[in-house]
Amino acid sequence: MVSEFHKPNGISIVQPTDLQTLIWPLPCRKINGVGPKAAAKL
Repeated sequence: MVSEFHKPNGISIVQPTDLQTLIWPLPCRKINGVGPKAAAKL
């Protein structure tokens, strides 16, 4: 997920303090393995 933040190099470091601003706003479909059915439940 984080590798998409800084294209084209794809190198990012996410600190625990960055989770709320960088990760939480993303749609749940960005999580590996979450498909349409799981996304509807989430």
